Amino acid sequence: MKLKEAICDLIEGLDNDALTLLYEQIQRLKQAGQDVGPVTAAPSLDEVLRLTGGAPGSWSADVIADQTERG
Repeated sequence: MKLKEAICDLIEGLDNDALTLLYEQIQRLKQAGQDVGPVTAAPSLDEVLRLTGGAPGSWSADVIADQTERG
């Protein structure tokens, strides 16, 4: 059974209160998808290392210092 068919079968058994909640959730999902914009692929680890390799200082030392300051 295809996913859409399975979802339709499940919807058939819902009462009005559940259908109202489902409708609200679908509207939120649609809105969230519009707000995000196009999905782009995450950079590869090699690309991240290439881009961050020339950064001065030590990132781990900065993170440790920040955590120490926060307590």
